[in-house]
Amino acid sequence: MPRTKTPKPAARVYRAASYARLSVDDESYGTSGSVLNQHAMIRDFADANGGLSIVAEYSDDGFSGSTFENRPGWGSLLADVEAGKIDCIVVKDLSRLGRNYLDVSRYLDQVFPALGVRVMAITDGYDSAAEKTPADALMLPVKNLFNDMYCRDASAKTKASLSAKRRRGEFVGAFAPYGYAKGSGPDRGRLVVDPEPAGVVRGIFDARIGGMSAAGIAAMLNESLVPSPYEYFAAKGAARSSNFCKGERTAWDARTVLRILSNETYAGTLVQGKTCKPDFRRKAVLLVDESEWDRSPGAHEAIVDPATFGLVRKLARRDMRLSPGAKRSLPLSGFLFCADCGATMARHASRRSSGKRFYYSCETHRKNRAECGMHKVWEDELSAAVMRAVHGHALAAVDGDGAVRGAEAYRHDRRAELACRLESVEGRIEHNGDLRLRMYSDYAAGVIDKAQYAELARAVDARLQELKGEKAGIERESAQLDDVRAETWEQTLARYRDAEGLERVMVVELIDRVLVGEGGDIEVVFRFGDPVAACASKQEGVA
Repeated sequence: MPRTKTPKPAARVYRAASYARLSVDDESYGTSGSVLNQHAMIRDFADANGGLSIVAEYSDDGFSGSTFENRPGWGSLLADVEAGKIDCIVVKDLSRLGRNYLDVSRYLDQVFPALGVRVMAITDGYDSAAEKTPADALMLPVKNLFNDMYCRDASAKTKASLSAKRRRGEFVGAFAPYGYAKGSGPDRGRLVVDPEPAGVVRGIFDARIGGMSAAGIAAMLNESLVPSPYEYFAAKGAARSSNFCKGERTAWDARTVLRILSNETYAGTLVQGKTCKPDFRRKAVLLVDESEWDRSPGAHEAIVDPATFGLVRKLARRDMRLSPGAKRSLPLSGFLFCADCGATMARHASRRSSGKRFYYSCETHRKNRAECGMHKVWEDELSAAVMRAVHGHALAAVDGDGAVRGAEAYRHDRRAELACRLESVEGRIEHNGDLRLRMYSDYAAGVIDKAQYAELARAVDARLQELKGEKAGIERESAQLDDVRAETWEQTLARYRDAEGLERVMVVELIDRVLVGEGGDIEVVFRFGDPVAACASKQEGVA
């Protein structure tokens, strides 16, 4: 019988995917390295080599090779691989796959072999299905390592370039803050004021100084149908990632208002470098210590003057809780303190046949009468005493040049006094810190027992905390003295020379604190020193 021939099995045809990637840093590839040309090269390669059928093309244009995360094209490719639609991946070279040495090696050595997927890199001559020589086994990790080093070097250069721009006061963010726009032409690298939202920002600062809470300001803006930052950017067609409220509810809220009130950008100071990425391979972002931020005062036009921003920042540290149902803080809210213990003075109502009359008393006394006196003062008498102090202060400063010069002399003397106090406090902080260390050494050596050490440590820690608070107060007052020139102070006083009643804005601009003594004495401490006597009492008026 004639012998029959066994037919040869048909050669395997791989269902191949063409993958192309180009990052913004890959300028050296030029036109030849574009995504379209990468796919064209892969198609030509498949046509010239049997056994490959390009069934799909995947692209990531403008995506870094330092990570495989958040690449849409790569994500779709992996999904089709896992679904069994793809069993071969073809790239122009291994760097198109990625530049992260560890991740690329994991895919080539573990993931794709386990899935039965062939990988081919044309210009590198790499084919995972080909038999490997010892030289091949050595060269593949070396190529991946060089790709990784390229990405590391590019990341370092980018960081250095951005850091240099930040130090020069250039804006390097992707999007300008609400109220500003990114400059172009001669203003390239700078923020320029965007008039419409800038007006909203000024209104927010004015409302805050006027006594409104952040929630109250947000409600006012919503009632006035002012677009929120997210709505404003969306209306302008600026698709952007925003930290402001977004989603189904894009209205103004207290959090958005507080972010604006605390942003130094609006005072003309560009603050950048608040976060960093320690590893170019990962998306993790870390917060940078405030002392290492890049600050550039005067880098752009301010929307609110620095003095106004400083006032609002100081208000944030005061207790200005509103009464139930109130929309604005009372004139002296957050400024009234007991002269003896330093506690805040709380407002109470006294009901009489003639109607309600309000008074203030020491909070410490309310909690424990043995610790401090009541320091009771009627609200109307308090307001009148403060107004007398303001009028006397304003008349003396505005009507005589000598008084203004006196204010400047006061600031000079006060700066010297504060410098001496600061040096003394820092010395005591250092002394108590050394004492804390010696105490631990005595405990470790058995000179004192654990109970003694704990008691002494608590006392020293409390003292250190007190001294640090005193130091912070001195530094704040020093900053206040440097904030405003005598001319500005004079102009501020002039606005209130003929004021008839106590107003919130007046208190915020002129007064640092009001101290109430047990005998009814009221001391008004002004923000920039007191060239005239400003101690008022219900009986004596202004001294």
